[in-house]
Amino acid sequence: MLQRVLDKIGVPTDIKWRSLILFMRSIKEYGIYTDEQKRRIQGLLIDILKYKKFSEEDFRIVERRIHDILCESWRFALQEELGELSRFIRETKAMMLRRTGDLEELGRSTVDTLLEEHSMDEAIRRIRFGFQELVAIMEADTVKLVEQSLTDPLTGLGNRRALEALLGEFNETTEQNPVSLGVLMVDVDNFKGLNDTFGHVVGDRVLAALGGLLRGLQRDAKARLPRIVPFRYGGEEFVVVAVGLDAESVQDLAETIRFSVEDCLVPGPSGPGPDSSGVSVTVSVGVACHDGPIDELIGRRLLSDADAGLYAAKTSGRNQVVCAVPSF
Repeated sequence: MLQRVLDKIGVPTDIKWRSLILFMRSIKEYGIYTDEQKRRIQGLLIDILKYKKFSEEDFRIVERRIHDILCESWRFALQEELGELSRFIRETKAMMLRRTGDLEELGRSTVDTLLEEHSMDEAIRRIRFGFQELVAIMEADTVKLVEQSLTDPLTGLGNRRALEALLGEFNETTEQNPVSLGVLMVDVDNFKGLNDTFGHVVGDRVLAALGGLLRGLQRDAKARLPRIVPFRYGGEEFVVVAVGLDAESVQDLAETIRFSVEDCLVPGPSGPGPDSSGVSVTVSVGVACHDGPIDELIGRRLLSDADAGLYAAKTSGRNQVVCAVPSF
């Protein structure tokens, strides 16, 4: 039946054209794509059928446009990572140039000290003090660089590298000392549409506000256990690792995050003030929990399971929490 319809509207019998059009026609059934991606691909399908341009060159153009639409979010995430790397390189270079100047100054002061009429012991003391001071400054620079490499500049949270480092710290625990571990994957709903409607400045405000909310939860948690550590995973996705909370408490934490975001208004394009109506957003949350011995592998499986829970929350309506079924 469908083949006869394609014949009637003039679609070539070439299998590649028919496969491509069938894929585009059924795009709305694929939960892995955003509503915006589906809308743009279906608009592309309408143009194809309207203008009936079915040459080899037309096929390559359509193929490239579909590829660009589906890869756009990944390209944005890559650009974001490259921007952060570029910032880190600039700051490292500036720091190294400053320390080069400090070394030159130390060299000059050392020569001056030796030329002055001091005892040898006094000259050595001054030179040693100068070197110790410079080493202390360089050690502080190293600590600062490490912190910057593990911190997302927009939200102030740990970045994906920091999350990887935390997961790498998990060692196998004894059966007598099990640990409850929860992983939450938090994603801002319809974030691309928000950026398209209000601009990236407002989008950044939303991410910064969510980062502040998660930092507040981290501060409110007890010093050691339970331990709540939030991260910006990339783009509009955040991860929260909860150590020492049982499954019910982890799910309560996820609902707290969801309710808090839903009740929050972020200043709109005009900025804060009486003329700003504010922008409201929601989040979807995937949750995965484990109670017992943990290691790095279990931490990574929980991250994958939480991502599956997030996918289920997105495809079943958004603005909700879904606890994933453990994969182990």
